[in-house]
Amino acid sequence: MEGPDWQNKDKEMETAVRGSLENGAAGICLFTPGRMSPEHWEALAKALNCEGHT
Repeated sequence: MEGPDWQNKDKEMETAVRGSLENGAAGICLFTPGRMSPEHWEALAKALNCEGHT
């Protein structure tokens, strides 16, 4: 059984990461960083630089 299809899901990833951090998560974990596309990395960078989070 294959994991979730994250291809073309960069906006969902950005929203999930941002929401987690803004609601008090101490961090995030990437279980399959080798399968991330350039768009995923861009979405992650945007989420980690979200306004109001340091």
